[in-house]
Amino acid sequence: MEFQQLEMFAAVVEEGSISRAATRVCRTGAAVSIALKKLEEEMVTPSFERGDRNSHQLTASGRSLYEHARRILDLRREAETAVKRSSHDLTLRIGTHESTSLYLLPSLMARLSETHPAIKTEIICGNADKLLLALANRAIELALIGDAPTDTELILICSGEKSWL
Repeated sequence: MEFQQLEMFAAVVEEGSISRAATRVCRTGAAVSIALKKLEEEMVTPSFERGDRNSHQLTASGRSLYEHARRILDLRREAETAVKRSSHDLTLRIGTHESTSLYLLPSLMARLSETHPAIKTEIICGNADKLLLALANRAIELALIGDAPTDTELILICSGEKSWL
């Protein structure tokens, strides 16, 4: 069992379709299907009901696997965060629109650098949808966008507590 297989499995469960899961994990639908098949072969039990090709209803075994997969993936993310925080090379990844990165951020980044010289910054530019996806996938720590998301619920997990953004 590999992390990528668990990520793809969790994405299918959470997105409700292989195509949306494939987009989320930046893979093809075929790659996601193959990963699911290999995971089921390794578990020696189907994870999804096979009645409708487009319906991805979990079996009892699939529900159990999903609960464990979520815990494993969350623990992996927590471990990565802890290791990054414990290192001396701290990097803050900020996602924003190109115009914000050109006109607003330079003065803010200069001030941050003066007050916290150990923190390095990385700026990722993109549209709001791309930035919200990057934030949800923990590719960035902060997204600066013009409008609040209307169709996306983001959960900020901080010290084990959940709060809605």
